[in-house]
Amino acid sequence: MSQLTEAEFQALRRDSADNIEAYLLDADGLDAVFFLHSLAFYVAARLALNFLVGGRLEAGMTATARQFSKQQYVMLFAQKGVVLPLCALGWMYGVLPPELIYLLTGVYVMSDSMLNATPVRGGSWGGNYAVHAHHLFTMLLCAVGAHLPPRPVMGGALCIFVCEAGSLWLTVAILHPTPRNIKIRFFSFVMSRIVAFAICFDMLCSLEQVLTQALMLLMMIGLGFDNWRTLRSMGGAAGLTGGSMGRSDSLAASLNKVH
Repeated sequence: MSQLTEAEFQALRRDSADNIEAYLLDADGLDAVFFLHSLAFYVAARLALNFLVGGRLEAGMTATARQFSKQQYVMLFAQKGVVLPLCALGWMYGVLPPELIYLLTGVYVMSDSMLNATPVRGGSWGGNYAVHAHHLFTMLLCAVGAHLPPRPVMGGALCIFVCEAGSLWLTVAILHPTPRNIKIRFFSFVMSRIVAFAICFDMLCSLEQVLTQALMLLMMIGLGFDNWRTLRSMGGAAGLTGGSMGRSDSLAASLNKVH
């Protein structure tokens, strides 16, 4: 069997990337049909997980861990640990468009609000509208960001990936609140937000229309405020010694019970 030359391989990769992009995107940006298909898949996956491993995590080490359903943990680690890294790799090798990161992030948070709105459905927050507001803001960010010019689109996709990767250890620390995980949680969260802010600032400078710049600035302020609240709920730098995990319970108290 003859091997492909470098030129043939590059041409094949470009053709594959063009075919995938034509499937994911239309003339106006993200394809609505593909979005609906993705949403249906995520909802079906959550429903299946509720059926297979339904209920909350009763053996969670912290009170926060026990608030969330098993389905949410599986979907979170699958999304942040598998789906988004694969999207980033595909984008890096020129096979997948960066808009896919926007689309699947929006679908993920939308399906979370749809399926986990009340404890009866296996969810965790019931009437906590702040969580749904956060999801709505994220969906708005994904919808607007995917329709920006090429350079800001790539910056926004990278920003989403960095922030989601930096947030992964928040869940790890909830499930297993060891001193090492608490430190990783703090530094991964802070460093990812610093990088994301730098990317957003570069995006802001690259925009030409005043209205788009104003919308971008408002989104940056909103994200900054939300992440500042999260950092404060973690206890800030004091969280390195076992401060508050945020939202409901103290990691320090949990660690004392464990040890």
